[in-house]
Amino acid sequence: MIEWFDWLNLKNGAVIAILTLVLAVFNGLVVWFGWRQYRDASKPEVIAYLIPDPDDIPCVQLIIANIGLVAAKNIAVHTSLPDDLAFRIQIRIPGLNGVERIAALLPKDKVVFRLGPGHKILSVQELRSFGMTVRFEGYSDRKQFVRSYSISVEDWQRYQWNRIEAKHPLAESIIALKDPLLRIAEILDRDNKL
Repeated sequence: MIEWFDWLNLKNGAVIAILTLVLAVFNGLVVWFGWRQYRDASKPEVIAYLIPDPDDIPCVQLIIANIGLVAAKNIAVHTSLPDDLAFRIQIRIPGLNGVERIAALLPKDKVVFRLGPGHKILSVQELRSFGMTVRFEGYSDRKQFVRSYSISVEDWQRYQWNRIEAKHPLAESIIALKDPLLRIAEILDRDNKL
């Protein structure tokens, strides 16, 4: 044991230099990881995805959302679909016939595009799966980001949109009142003629 202390006493400068180097490398790694975490947390992240319309189940919504922690600006959406598609199927698709521009999206903010009925979208071959490119800038650093997505409507076939009828909760009650209301209208028309 005494030999060990004697050796440390003789080599204390080298031991301190090695420990200082290890501590410096460890501190450098902590700073580097902290910087990467700050860098990743201080940029926007704009994504595109499809969901069923919660208010109208047979319909599909395309969502452009900022899931990052800072605002995004100058967002441009472009699709790989043919330009005449919107006129053929009468559905508004962002990024078709040019570029859809969105001025800014705050963190956790989104823009919703209602594409239309799912069965109508599935009947058009070009819409079953298409590419979408989203370009955007960070709000503070003006750094340009480009994200490409493959939007696939085929994943939603399990909803069988062509068999679902969206009905308001009062629809059945209104349908049940149809005949009595028609009789009342006939009586009022007959009384007005007299």
